[in-house]
Amino acid sequence: MTEAMKADPFSPEIRCFLGYAQRLAGNTIEARRHFQKAINMKADFSDAHQGLGIIAMGEKDYYTARIHFFDALQCEPKNVSVMLHVAQSHLAENQLERAKGYFEKALQLDPKNVTVCASLGETYARMSDMRGARDYLQKATELDPNYGGALCSYCAVLVELNEFETALGCIKRVVEIMADPVKSKEQRGVPLQNRVKGLEEMWSSKLKYFWDSKNMRAAEEVANLISQISDIKEINMFSVTNKIKSHQLDDAESLLRRILKKDPNDKNAALMLAGVLKMKSEEGIKRY
Repeated sequence: MTEAMKADPFSPEIRCFLGYAQRLAGNTIEARRHFQKAINMKADFSDAHQGLGIIAMGEKDYYTARIHFFDALQCEPKNVSVMLHVAQSHLAENQLERAKGYFEKALQLDPKNVTVCASLGETYARMSDMRGARDYLQKATELDPNYGGALCSYCAVLVELNEFETALGCIKRVVEIMADPVKSKEQRGVPLQNRVKGLEEMWSSKLKYFWDSKNMRAAEEVANLISQISDIKEINMFSVTNKIKSHQLDDAESLLRRILKKDPNDKNAALMLAGVLKMKSEEGIKRY
């Protein structure tokens, strides 16, 4: 037993646990103190070195973070979690080749690690290798069909490759996940809603592409899907127009009320709602 252990009422493991608890509570000063005390008692404690690295990552001090992560890897050379953090630190500084190298090392050690697969796919996408990105992101979605973040990234890559039918399937799956209060919660540190925001913007541009190319079936399907997870006014209004044309008046009314709830002064939406209500009233009279 070291002198530090004799002087400390807590074990290194307890100190490390307290460090992670304090970090989650946002108290990085206390977290750092606990991690350092754990290392003072047990110099080869990988989890404590990793904890210090995670704190540095949160402070965007990526160089210092890597020093701590490399200390952790000296203790546990095959620790996939630490390799993932090293790769992410390089990714944060746009050092894509280095990030890719560490993601690949991590994947060799744990071929079914969903986070590593998805991260590697996103790295390939940033390197403009869309086919490589597609392969890894497809694998990630196969390993975990409920990983909305990977589905969003996979969808974006498929659109770049003009594989629209498969991309639409991804959107449908994201819509299903968003409707589930359990599955749609924070996934691997990122709220799914944040990932969906990027998806909305991408599909807004693709909606225009389908419209301009006269592919109305695809345009309508995209609008209907995105309107279920989005409040982008242009998409919702497009969807309203198509629902009126296809006589889905209840759905059109619901979307218009949602638009007006967000912007009560939207005159176009108010006029369209009045028109839809009139159509529903006239249909009711005819049926009667």
